[in-house]
Amino acid sequence: MGKIAELARLDAAKSGLFKKTSIVAATIVLPLFIALWVAFKADIDQVNGSLFWVVLILLAGSNLFLASLNLSGAHLVQQAFFENQDLKVIYNESIAENEQIKQSLYSLSIIQEAAIAWRVMQRKYFKNIVSVEDTKESIEEILSILRFEGDKIFDFNAGERWNFSVYIFDDRDEFLKPIWREKHRNHPSDGAGRHWKRGQGHIGKAFSDKTSKITGDASDPGVVDMVRAPEELLKEYDDEVYRSFASIPIGPIDNGDEPLGVLTATSDQKERFDLESCLILRHVAGVLANLIYMNQIDLHILIDDSTEQGS
Repeated sequence: MGKIAELARLDAAKSGLFKKTSIVAATIVLPLFIALWVAFKADIDQVNGSLFWVVLILLAGSNLFLASLNLSGAHLVQQAFFENQDLKVIYNESIAENEQIKQSLYSLSIIQEAAIAWRVMQRKYFKNIVSVEDTKESIEEILSILRFEGDKIFDFNAGERWNFSVYIFDDRDEFLKPIWREKHRNHPSDGAGRHWKRGQGHIGKAFSDKTSKITGDASDPGVVDMVRAPEELLKEYDDEVYRSFASIPIGPIDNGDEPLGVLTATSDQKERFDLESCLILRHVAGVLANLIYMNQIDLHILIDDSTEQGS
């Protein structure tokens, strides 16, 4: 890179010198030479029209010749320099793309490993759950991948205040209530989380719409009304801590049914979640739904046994 740049500078200097020399030669030296030649070869008064046109043709021809010398190959090294600059940009873009591909492949490998582990857990837990403690243990094991691999899957920073929660819908009072939560040690919230009604916040909205809600910037005017908690549930740190989120419905197994609840992930960093990185959340939500349906788990007991409402 440095060698090409140096050659380009040298070539530019040589090209400039040659151009100046050509101009001097074409405008001063050559006309003076022709004038002297005419003076010595013929009397000025006797110069006929033919000789006049010969002189003009010689002047024009010499200028064209010198111009062709100046342009022919004069900028090849400069062109190579700028092409090299373009290649450098392409190379850097390729490096960035390769890093993204590596991250995607890593995420897919995690999902694949998790799928294998979940198959093992299905044989272990499905149809073998007899108590609420068994239920909580199986849910904890299914969600352990988020606790232990979440920083790699979502590329969390060391001090990033992330949060994962599972909410189950309580049809007795029609609230979504938290039954499981993992968060960064510096996360300012306490307890398992708040309770949400249908359509309330991104959690309630994902539940009522039966559709995943993934947002890279919760302050975006297009989504702020959807994600903002009602006044009675607002916390002073909400805008600072919940900047991006993903809320994934748990179920339903049958299209006509309501979901069982919502699996949610949040971060204090913008653009943390996207469709690709949230594939793992979709898989987790699917496994939780199957676990609950196949074991006919009593959700009322599960909810009542969970921690009290927090933030």
